[in-house]
Amino acid sequence: AVATSWKQHYPEDLRAQNEDYVFWLTLPDTSIDFPVVQRDNAYYLTHDFYGGKNSHGAIFLDEACDVDGTAFLIHGHHMKSGLMFGGLKYYKEYDYFLSHPQIKLSTLRIERTYDIMAVFVSSVNDDDKDSFKYYNYIDIEDEERFYDYVESIRRESFYDTGIEAAYGDRLITLSTCDYTRAEGRLVIVGREHRDGTE
Repeated sequence: AVATSWKQHYPEDLRAQNEDYVFWLTLPDTSIDFPVVQRDNAYYLTHDFYGGKNSHGAIFLDEACDVDGTAFLIHGHHMKSGLMFGGLKYYKEYDYFLSHPQIKLSTLRIERTYDIMAVFVSSVNDDDKDSFKYYNYIDIEDEERFYDYVESIRRESFYDTGIEAAYGDRLITLSTCDYTRAEGRLVIVGREHRDGTE
């Protein structure tokens, strides 16, 4: 299906404006509704979608991800104003998740919906041995490693969302800063929706 959210925001092809554009990300009924770009991970920490210097940066796909792969890790700044991925902080509350349980990803050719399966806080500090290193699990090809990952995020999650994952499911992970711990990250993981099963 043609992605309606794309046409609502930009009738023109965004790749004509920025060749780094990969898809559009929306969390319905939230402030998170952005184009996603991909380059080296450092660039879009300090540049906006149009390449201008901007402390807000842009929402970007991790450089290690394959655009045609089965798992995406997407980064964005946690702005105190609530901009960019600032709104993800509300997912720490179970009631908020119940009202906003899905993530949508779209291009001109595809539209995918993901059901949120885990919300947790981790750290990117290598010295923090107790933190689950979620960012080391991208496009997991090994079945045992996949289930290790799923079990880990379920164990880390603030609450049980009731969403399970099986080897071969597409996954999406959103990551932003969390200020409750050193080099903390708030992480939200979704599994592609299964029509008629949940």
